Amino acid sequence: MELNPADVYNMEIDNEKQATRTKMFLISIPFVLLLGTGLLAIFLVIHTWIPTLISGGLVILGWAATVALKLQSVRFRVRDGKVTVLYYPISPMTSNFKKIEIPVEQLSKYEITRSPGNRKELILYETVGGEEAAYPPVSLTVFGKTNILKLEEILNSLCS
Repeated sequence: MELNPADVYNMEIDNEKQATRTKMFLISIPFVLLLGTGLLAIFLVIHTWIPTLISGGLVILGWAATVALKLQSVRFRVRDGKVTVLYYPISPMTSNFKKIEIPVEQLSKYEITRSPGNRKELILYETVGGEEAAYPPVSLTVFGKTNILKLEEILNSLCS
């Protein structure tokens, strides 16, 4: 798929759908199970704490997965002559968006690294005063293969 150069300067890609699904399966559903089984056990509707302990274990495993894989919700945008990446961690205590903003003419290169455990990270480089500066890596683990291919195509056209 070839991109029209005019289209590159007005593009947006995000992983909101995948991030919402990931947060639901790794955090929300186990937490609701924990609350439900905990209440049932407290009011003696169920006569064992085993379901509550299992639910608590699922909550801890879900949280650990989001931390270990550094899962993030990411929005990549090219608009008004700037490349903008907004991102925040997928976790129970989600913090505010962090933002990377680079003028298109200063974007020098990018890398998409793949680490063990199927972790993918985007690193953007900017040329400032003749020196190349790298931004912190942004996790693309829940970004989706088609979105990563689109992202690579956009970045290739911007960096060439």
